[in-house]
Amino acid sequence: MKKPLLLLISFSLWAFSSKASLLDLEPGAKSISGINISHGATTSWEGQNRSLLTVGSGLRRQKILLNDMDLYVAQLLVSHPTRFVPHPSETLNSLQDSSTVALHLTFLQGLDAAKVRSLYRDSLAANHVDLQLPEIKEFLTVISRSGNADEGKTISLVIHKNKDDSETLIYEDTEGRQSKVRGKMGLTGRIFSIWLGIPLDKGLADLKKSLLESRD
Repeated sequence: MKKPLLLLISFSLWAFSSKASLLDLEPGAKSISGINISHGATTSWEGQNRSLLTVGSGLRRQKILLNDMDLYVAQLLVSHPTRFVPHPSETLNSLQDSSTVALHLTFLQGLDAAKVRSLYRDSLAANHVDLQLPEIKEFLTVISRSGNADEGKTISLVIHKNKDDSETLIYEDTEGRQSKVRGKMGLTGRIFSIWLGIPLDKGLADLKKSLLESRD
């Protein structure tokens, strides 16, 4: 007898200690604001290593008070680069064709957890993502409890596609703590709309453009 659909799209969330980084980055030949841009990375899922290629990178800026501040350097990585479409209207859909998608952020400016959550939440809302979806609520909970994003620290976000059509998000905070959120199909597009969907502000619009145009 088939399991109810509700069980198939249910999520789970837990935090766990990690001896190894979520992403083992391979150094590349260029840099942004002094941050090396990787050529690719390796990540592990269900006991197997998965190779990713960096397909985009860019600088996230935002006007804070009267000043334009450099917030972080972002790197976008996918497991199937030939299926990645760097076109504004097609990018999010193309991410569904990679079994693993990742984003690596290096912070140039310290941000508290509430600010990070607010930025993510507002971007999700701007992209008409239902904030009441269980996996979205849990994702925002993970952000809230992950602590501040201090200057010079990194955050990694990886989403894997599962055989049952669900998707698993792994979020590694600046202290190396990893949390998992399991959600229904399309979680990748919903989460990555923060950076690749409808831009919340000019800073995100510029970052999106850079992520799509900076492929080697």
